[in-house]
Amino acid sequence: MHHNLTWRSAVPLALAVATTLVTAQPSDLLLEACNRLPDAKKRLACFKEATRRPADALPTATPTPSPASTPAAALNPAPASTTAQLPPLPLAEAVRLCTRLITVARGREAEATESAEASSASEMSVTWPALPGKKPVYCNLGRADHRITSITSNGKVASGALLDSMHARATQREEIQAGNYARLLAGATKALTSRMQDPDTAQFRNLFVSDGPLHMLCGEIDARNAFGAYEGFRRFYASGDPEFHAIESRKTTRVFEATWTSVCARKMADIAAF
Repeated sequence: MHHNLTWRSAVPLALAVATTLVTAQPSDLLLEACNRLPDAKKRLACFKEATRRPADALPTATPTPSPASTPAAALNPAPASTTAQLPPLPLAEAVRLCTRLITVARGREAEATESAEASSASEMSVTWPALPGKKPVYCNLGRADHRITSITSNGKVASGALLDSMHARATQREEIQAGNYARLLAGATKALTSRMQDPDTAQFRNLFVSDGPLHMLCGEIDARNAFGAYEGFRRFYASGDPEFHAIESRKTTRVFEATWTSVCARKMADIAAF
């Protein structure tokens, strides 16, 4: 049963994302969508359009030191004054906390072990065996406060602000699963209207939330242009965190159509127009 939600309440791409920390990156979604096109010429044209997208439209992760050269505890140390003394950290609880953020480790809980080499008296390092062609996954947590300090997946380290963003996405995912779409709506509509000439005039219709590697708000949007005229409703897809969105246009027809088909194919809830 679909849930209905009004604005007042707060505003099939089956991706193989084993190489990512939490969800597919926007650039992966575009390229995978292009790759699904059966016609070789259309597929090539789609790839060209995708790679012409502005650099600021495809967020990239900032390179971080490897776990071998930087101690896990130094990546994001917890202030001593705020450390909460909790019961000893059992492996099962550490795995639960880690898989909340590391979606590629879900379903592999039984494979998780504590790495004696990477662990210390103050930190537990939970590891998952490497999948074919990949590197092991590591999740480091404080034994005293049960706080995740770093995650390493396929050689890429997440800590600090990136780790905070992963926590925020996990919270949003849990809210969506509970039928609360407010955070998604706020982030998606902000991303869509931030560069519009007159964002306050934006109108939305045929809205729905789509499930997948990224939860998407899909629908149609219209707004006044520089001349004060409405241009007509066009389809869009948007996710606020990470910011990934597009509005249908003639210049990116192939990329948009391929991506829309992928990210808006799994409707999970209808949203009232606003």
